[in-house]
Amino acid sequence: MAVKSVPGYRSKPRNTGTRQRRSTILVAAEGRNKTETLYLRDFAREYNQIIAFVPGNYTDPVNMVRALIKEYKKKELDVEDGDAGYCLIDSDFADTKNIQIALADRIAERYGMRILVSGPCFEIWYLCHYGASTRQYCSGGDVLSEVRKYHPDYKKNMTGMFAATRKKIPEAIKNAERLRVACKEKGLTTHTSAFMPSTEIDELARRILSNEI
Repeated sequence: MAVKSVPGYRSKPRNTGTRQRRSTILVAAEGRNKTETLYLRDFAREYNQIIAFVPGNYTDPVNMVRALIKEYKKKELDVEDGDAGYCLIDSDFADTKNIQIALADRIAERYGMRILVSGPCFEIWYLCHYGASTRQYCSGGDVLSEVRKYHPDYKKNMTGMFAATRKKIPEAIKNAERLRVACKEKGLTTHTSAFMPSTEIDELARRILSNEI
């Protein structure tokens, strides 16, 4: 998908010298949960990538993406400078969320932002470090129990997960791709609650890794 500039935003003059402004990744995550932000903060720091997080405690996809766009404009970010905006959404198990995700998707695309959906939750990304199991889960707690097979002390908002899984990131990227292929082979629709287990966090992981010096 071609990345678009933010409508109504005119790029400010940049320094035309040899020194270039470092690109920024802006991320919107759900509610008060810091699981994603703690992990991504450490990930970005390791690879010298500037990352910022959208303030607020929105949990619905539409308000999340609107907050992302608002903050993107406020920070005067620009896709032409390599900046990027991502909205991280858990599909959960409610079909009613599908409509919200679809609307948020359309808004995000119009502004050159990306929605990354994990089904049912972000922790599927952690499991991808250890395999590409297509096991069906009954609840978010069920996923967390699976994560604890590899990290017995794991809980939401836990620090240190990037360091604990860093060496397996290449494997996680490949397994995330495999899970999506498996879902598509079953005829499931992307960005819906039925499209699980799956995650698109590998797209953001590749974006961070591309900044490695």
